[in-house]
This record gives sequence, structure tokens and C-alpha cells, in this order.
Amino acid sequence: MWSRRTAPLPPLSRFPPFDRCRPKALAPLTAHVDHLRLPAGTVLAHEGWTVREVICVVTGEVIATRSDRDPQRHGPGSQIGVAELLCGASHPATLTAGEDLEVLVIYGPAYRWAAQTLPAAQA
Repeated sequence: MWSRRTAPLPPLSRFPPFDRCRPKALAPLTAHVDHLRLPAGTVLAHEGWTVREVICVVTGEVIATRSDRDPQRHGPGSQIGVAELLCGASHPATLTAGEDLEVLVIYGPAYRWAAQTLPAAQA
């Protein structure tokens, strides 16, 4: 079973562009970030789905599979969906939770707001 809780500032501040922001500046964003622990095999997104959030890998790995390529693994520190979200594209691969996956999920409108509004995020 997965669990959900509001993301604390420290994990969010480890990921670009938020690593350049003061904690106080990130406070409005935290209400739009979920901190999830997911069991292995949980599908986070399917290839071709419209990207609606950014996934930041805290621990574990996300496995991205496409029909035409070998699986790619995204480990701690990875951000998935940033470019696709900002240009309105779809997921290029199906995303599945690997062992011990812990992620931050930043909802699309909040991510766009932060990228456009926070001076440190724009640098």
C-alpha cells in the first residue's frame, strides 16, 4: 500500500531549480507536492499520457520502458517530466516503481508557477 504526506522542504530543496531557492520562497509550493512511498511494480504513468506533474526521485528508482528501447533507470536525484510538462508533451515511456521507491510529485500548475515566479528557479 502506498502512503501520502505533504513533502517537507528539505527533500524538495535538493532538486534543481529549487536547490537555489530560499526555504521561505518554497513554502507556497509545498502544498502542491506529495511525498510518496510506492511498492515495486506500481505504474506511475503510461507512455503517451499527457504529463501533468514532475516526479523527483528521492530514493529507489523509476524504470522507464518503451517498446523500441531497453529500459532506462532513473535513480535518486532524477527529475522526470520537466521538459514534457513545460512544452505540453506526453510521456515518452511507461514509468514503473522499482524497489524502495520514494518520490516527490509536484503538480504541473504549481511547477509552472514556481519556474516562472521564483527568481532563483529562473536563473
